Amino acid sequence: MTREWQGHTDGTSRMHESLIRLLRVMPLWLIYFFMALAIPFYVLFGKGFRSSFRYFHLRQGFSRTKSFFYVFLQFYRFGQVVIDRFACYAGKKFELILDDYGMFDAACASDKPFMMITAHAGNYEIAGCNLNAEKKAINAIMYRGETKAIMDNRKRKLGGNHINLIPVMEDMSHVFAITEAFRRGEIVSMPADRSAGSERSITYGLLGAEAEFPMGPFITAAVNDVQVYCVYAMREGLRKYRGHLLELVPPPAGWSTKDKAAFLAGQYAADLSNLLKEYPEQWFNFYDFWKKDAAEYVPAASADIDVILPQGHAFHMVDRILFFDETRTVCTFEVKESNIFFDKDSGNMLAEGLIENIAQTCAAGIGYKSKYILKQGIRMGYLASVDRFSLERNPVAGETLTTTVSVLENVMGMIMAEAVIESGGVTVATAKVKLVLKEKME
Repeated sequence: MTREWQGHTDGTSRMHESLIRLLRVMPLWLIYFFMALAIPFYVLFGKGFRSSFRYFHLRQGFSRTKSFFYVFLQFYRFGQVVIDRFACYAGKKFELILDDYGMFDAACASDKPFMMITAHAGNYEIAGCNLNAEKKAINAIMYRGETKAIMDNRKRKLGGNHINLIPVMEDMSHVFAITEAFRRGEIVSMPADRSAGSERSITYGLLGAEAEFPMGPFITAAVNDVQVYCVYAMREGLRKYRGHLLELVPPPAGWSTKDKAAFLAGQYAADLSNLLKEYPEQWFNFYDFWKKDAAEYVPAASADIDVILPQGHAFHMVDRILFFDETRTVCTFEVKESNIFFDKDSGNMLAEGLIENIAQTCAAGIGYKSKYILKQGIRMGYLASVDRFSLERNPVAGETLTTTVSVLENVMGMIMAEAVIESGGVTVATAKVKLVLKEKME
């Protein structure tokens, strides 16, 4: 995967040290003011204008006028983020609002290692300066092309939060350091939107079009069988950032390493798309991340479930598609007391609800293929039979079910499939089903 990105912060080590000293005595707003004066120069004569304009116009769907304005805003926001990073090195404090801090604390309290992945969006180093994992070391994968001033200050500032830096090496020795960190039960953190030396990539939809992501982070998680979290710190005001933390659903057991990596990458791309819709100007990849001839591509994890399922929202037994290929569909569903198949007397989801969940998982895969791949109407069908239904237990409210439907045979509109419903990696129910598809598209 070849990229035309510079890979390091502009300026020399002496310039960076001077900026840090300046930030110790000058207010941030004044530095922002002087930085803003240089923005027109960077926009008009820098290398990133055209790729940024295409990002706003083609990927975000903005008008040409709005895209032109947002390019300036993006460059200015990037300047603020860079200055904030140096201000953090200089000792200035920043507020990080993280609504799901309890999730982070619980993961850190566990003996199990886990992985945090991010992107060049927002200011991830602010998260590193504020997230404190007292019981686990965080091993951050860093590009080693930065100046000595940046690397030294990173070590000093991040080291205080129990964060170790692992530089990306050409001999790939950082891979062994990652494996050792997982063996010790620690945390590994890395960006997952840019290549870190490997040419292997995986194609997924980002903001509705094909984009290439490095395979490395997702293969690393799959091989080491660790939980993965998406973590971002997005700028919302002067010295104020909002953290976004999402726990990715683990891939089903028994899948190949490549399929597990694709399963994680699809969720990552969908989460990143949602983030960029909320903070469009905080995308800081100033090169053509999408190919000029990128085909339209809505990943399964970004599909609108209300569009592809014929039932009304109140009757949905599927919340989201996580993965789709020609033989498998994986969906999630949160059990709620308000669901029509929930028995309030027993406090459990009825077996009929689990069967309907399997049927709707099948329908979601068929509907996704019809709508987003074949570009046709939604193909309808019905559940003809359920065989060998085995119920291990009835789920309770608050559980999130992950349902995997694997096609065994597809002949003349009749589909034979097997289904597995899991909660927290433990099997809840299994079944074999037969579906009949209608010829007419809705």
